[in-house]
Amino acid sequence: MHHTTFFVFFISLSFWSLQAVENLVPLVISKIPHEGKPYTQGLAIEEGILYESTGLYGQSSLRCLDPATGRVLQQLPLSSHLFAEGVAALVDKLFQVTWREQSAFVYDRHSLKLIHTFPYQGEGWGLCHDGEQNQLWMSNGTALLTQRDPHNFAIHKTLQVKWQGKPVRHLNDLECVGNELYANIWQKDTIVRIDKQTGEVTGVIDASRLLTSQEKRELNPEACLNGIAFRTETDTFFITGKYWPWIFEVRFVKVNTL
Repeated sequence: MHHTTFFVFFISLSFWSLQAVENLVPLVISKIPHEGKPYTQGLAIEEGILYESTGLYGQSSLRCLDPATGRVLQQLPLSSHLFAEGVAALVDKLFQVTWREQSAFVYDRHSLKLIHTFPYQGEGWGLCHDGEQNQLWMSNGTALLTQRDPHNFAIHKTLQVKWQGKPVRHLNDLECVGNELYANIWQKDTIVRIDKQTGEVTGVIDASRLLTSQEKRELNPEACLNGIAFRTETDTFFITGKYWPWIFEVRFVKVNTL
């Protein structure tokens, strides 16, 4: 009798765990031209300006965009030996990490003047600023995220991201929103929503229908979803991809609400 009760309880618990992961899709609010169709590595937004980090050796840059038109307002090219990755905004500063150069750059947000460089170990992929804890979160392409001090880039803690008990690898660009982190999955049309306390995936966003079939056929072979930023004032996300022709302003909604 006790075994039967335990079995029923286990099945109920497993079912609840499966249901706890929400299936979401992006509801498009607006489409913004993605000027130059760059190799996007990260997005951030602060005080009405969209900041974009673009990658590749010899093509890496930090760009300031008008979120209404996509027009490039300001651009800072990086040295040809640097491969830029994620970007995060913190009040009057911008933080940008690099892929294999193990350097994080801190800029004045208004002038894009470099004011500091922090070393770190390993690869840099995505980056976001957690306003609630005044910390940075960084990805490195694995299932492990690191929480870092913006004053010295020291690691405060690590967080393993899991989906129903299994590690979620290839976490790329990040965005911090309240108690949650959002991460692009490299080479997938998927964004995961993560509980920043437990590392558990609580939502999966299918972004595969943002581009038309024709637009997908015309893409560079290396093109993929990457770049996510959240604007608090409108409760909307900006998402794009490497070489994508558009930046999309969206809200994430449950599939059954459409």
